[in-house]
Amino acid sequence: MSPDDRRFTEDFAAGRIAPGAFDHRAHIRLAYTFLAEHDTETALTLMRDALLAFIRRNFAAVLAPLLYLLVIARCYPALTQRNGTHTLAAHWFGLLCDNLPGHRDTQMAHYNLGCIDALTGHPEEAMEHLRAAHAVGFTNVEWLQEDGDLTSLRGRPDFAALLALMRNQAPPDAPQAPPKVEPRPGDRR
Repeated sequence: MSPDDRRFTEDFAAGRIAPGAFDHRAHIRLAYTFLAEHDTETALTLMRDALLAFIRRNFAAVLAPLLYLLVIARCYPALTQRNGTHTLAAHWFGLLCDNLPGHRDTQMAHYNLGCIDALTGHPEEAMEHLRAAHAVGFTNVEWLQEDGDLTSLRGRPDFAALLALMRNQAPPDAPQAPPKVEPRPGDRR
């Protein structure tokens, strides 16, 4: 293996290859470097492990928004039929949350898990997911107040406390609203 190929393999293993730079050519190069150093079975195992580590390391940046859309597309019938079969949706939203702990792209998955738990009679778990959604950036108080899925939670003190917390906290990346300027008498607007 050339020094350049060795450095490439080490950089890949250490996470120094940007997701955008790992194209088809880089994939083939990585496979080649493993095959040059190991028997086929070992090379395949090492390649699989390296690719899984790369995906895990770069999942949020590359795949999370797409995965959320796929989850919604896959689970939409179960969520809209309101027939009590939320198991599939809960499974997929749970996978997203489990694989991206603390990531902003899980806010709607946590929110939807909160809705499912509220609908299925699990208020403690529902509140846990709503707090988790807030922790990663969800602050839509109006939506929480109007969503019919959350009706069973509205009388709870912890639900009221979460709403109050959200009202007093702007989203982390929300632009600040400009100050409101009242027109002076005589101003034409």
